[in-house]
Amino acid sequence: MHMALRREDVGHIFRAYDIRGIYNEDLLPEFFVEIGLAAAERLGGKCLVGMDVRASSPVLYEALIAGLRAGGVKVLDAGTIPIGALLYGCCKMEEGFSAYITASHLPPEWNGVKFYFAGGLGVEPEDNYELRDAFLKGNYRRLPWEGVGERVRVDLLSEYLEFLLESFKLEGLKVGLDCGNGATVLTAPRAFRGAGATVKGVNCFVDPSFPGRGAEPRPENIKELSELVVSRGLDFGVAYDGDGDRGLFVDKDGRYLYPEEVVMIIIEGLKLRGSVVTTVDASKVLEDYCRERGLKLIRVPVGHNYVIRKVREAEAVVGVEHSGHILVPGMLDRGKPFAVDDALWASMKFAEAYLQLGGSFKEFLPERYVYRSLKVRVGEREKVRVVEWLKERLMSMYGEVETVDGVKVDLGDAWALVRPSNTEPVVRISVEAKEEAKASRLLGELRRLLEEAKGVNGNCPSRGG
Repeated sequence: MHMALRREDVGHIFRAYDIRGIYNEDLLPEFFVEIGLAAAERLGGKCLVGMDVRASSPVLYEALIAGLRAGGVKVLDAGTIPIGALLYGCCKMEEGFSAYITASHLPPEWNGVKFYFAGGLGVEPEDNYELRDAFLKGNYRRLPWEGVGERVRVDLLSEYLEFLLESFKLEGLKVGLDCGNGATVLTAPRAFRGAGATVKGVNCFVDPSFPGRGAEPRPENIKELSELVVSRGLDFGVAYDGDGDRGLFVDKDGRYLYPEEVVMIIIEGLKLRGSVVTTVDASKVLEDYCRERGLKLIRVPVGHNYVIRKVREAEAVVGVEHSGHILVPGMLDRGKPFAVDDALWASMKFAEAYLQLGGSFKEFLPERYVYRSLKVRVGEREKVRVVEWLKERLMSMYGEVETVDGVKVDLGDAWALVRPSNTEPVVRISVEAKEEAKASRLLGELRRLLEEAKGVNGNCPSRGG
């Protein structure tokens, strides 16, 4: 049934920061050959390539490499590694780019590819859309046989693990790890044990069907990790997503820690002082903490590129997204910055801070707000229209709204945000308030309006309506 699927039918797989789709539905291996050709012409002459543990990853990996080499690119083949290892290698590169086959936290039938420039910053939306346009038009050069790029195998995994072991000493620590059957199985247990920690694990074997709790760790599905931490008397636990760029933490009582709270513990334990970067959907608890400590808080749109770029520009001490992306800048050899989305690096930084604090941190964590969020499925081509409709409606209801990323309403003691996902065919709704009743009411109201917006097939309403 896929014989008739044409390139022009799948432009939607090119998203703002990556390429994603369902394997052998809209993400065909033969398309990856041509994506490789398009990337070869537009991104550079050398590419470091890696992949996650999904069943379809080796197929797409070989197809992408074939396209890159056909376009004259020298391929540095790192094989199956977590994304943190690839970004470690990318940060050391002076030129060229990197590509990583993954669908991150999405279910096993999904896959895709992320491109990064040398230095570790992901491609911008305009770069990804240039690749899309070249792919859709077949607009790239095809070289003769003598122009085929070489392929060199690199052992980046061993080098990355050595870097981690040189960076951390964690003797006396007892940690629980939930690798979610994903790529961090290859690194996290070895890194923590090698640094001197005692490790107990769940879902610490590779399985591309992600049978344990799926590829996406969420506060509600990491109960097994929480129970492990409590039953074994561990200091804390970490649950990683499928490719290892995101991690969720639980404390010694098995209680889920907000990513914003994890960052506070890192700041306190490592005695960091400077700017803090976060996203528009982050909890107000981080605002409270930064205000009390005299730290400057900078908010940016949701997305790793926004956070990484702002951390580097502002020379911030940390960056964090509410979804579990935590960025703690480090340093490689020859003064190269290691400021990337690597959940293993972030969790080892947390471990270092935890030991410095002697495991005591609750006294400086501000009181939590009630934070609620949900995802509503909306077609890829409809997401932007729906959020624009909602923006007009919310402006008519509340007056001023913030439109840095989606539409955000600030109610003083509460806020609400509606934004289209950059990675999935969904619109995300997030709310936060002092009281449960208000948070639930806001969430319900926005869900109702979103369903109304989905049903509207015409123009946005006027602000007076």
